[in-house]
Amino acid sequence: MIRNPKISELFKLYKIERSQFKFDRLSIFSFLKYRSLIYVFEEDQIIKGYYLAYEENSSYYLESIAVNYKYVNKGVGKKLLNHFLSYPCDNFTLHVDPTNTVALNLYRRYGFNIIGYEVSFYENGNLALYMEKCK
Repeated sequence: MIRNPKISELFKLYKIERSQFKFDRLSIFSFLKYRSLIYVFEEDQIIKGYYLAYEENSSYYLESIAVNYKYVNKGVGKKLLNHFLSYPCDNFTLHVDPTNTVALNLYRRYGFNIIGYEVSFYENGNLALYMEKCK
């Protein structure tokens, strides 16, 4: 089931975030601030992943998506991405680290195209690819 998290679950999301990303991590305060824009995938009463998105210039931007390492390659990321793409708009955007080939290939399979890049986007100085999908 995909749903908004309870406040009591935000620390679990923070732990998933910390385990998946070495750089450019969200703070626990980001989860509190954007709680209404966060969705979790829960199965068997276990939160297996989440995404955080927001509306920006008539499109939806995927700020972060992460899956608990125990459930990687089990379809959780696909379910979350499908939910994100069900928003009622025609344009979706995101940034991705080009070294994250699993995510990059997933986004390409879902119709995202690279439309640019940003130098030093991540706190470690790495650039990010800017991707877009239009319906």
